[in-house]
Amino acid sequence: MARFILFVLISGVLYSCDPGYNVILSNKSKTDRHIKVIDVNENRVLSTDSLSIAHTSDQKYFTDVTRKETVTVENTSSDSYAFILEKGKEVRLQGGIGWPNLKEKIIIDGSDTIMLTKDKRSVIKRGFMYTSVRVTIQ
Repeated sequence: MARFILFVLISGVLYSCDPGYNVILSNKSKTDRHIKVIDVNENRVLSTDSLSIAHTSDQKYFTDVTRKETVTVENTSSDSYAFILEKGKEVRLQGGIGWPNLKEKIIIDGSDTIMLTKDKRSVIKRGFMYTSVRVTIQ
């Protein structure tokens, strides 16, 4: 019994110390944008047919569980999905425990590609227990 309790305590400590992450795409341009995300893996937020969105001025939106707006995904395949991101909105593309998939590519309006690791519009902030990737469309 003592071993079981010790196992539960150690597992709880290790689980609570596991780093979290978010990948947020912000549309600060004056027009709505058609977004396609490719090279999606198991980290993707897309477990249903919609993604959480917020207004770009609402900094605590994704931590508030009481109210959620969503954007409907237009089409999905095994490794990509697409949607329309309205002006002045942001969307959470990835989130959870572990590390973000930095191989994902974001294609804007069918012509402009953003790589999460190699683009000046992509800002990666690593904290002690959290990784945040914020991509801004001007």
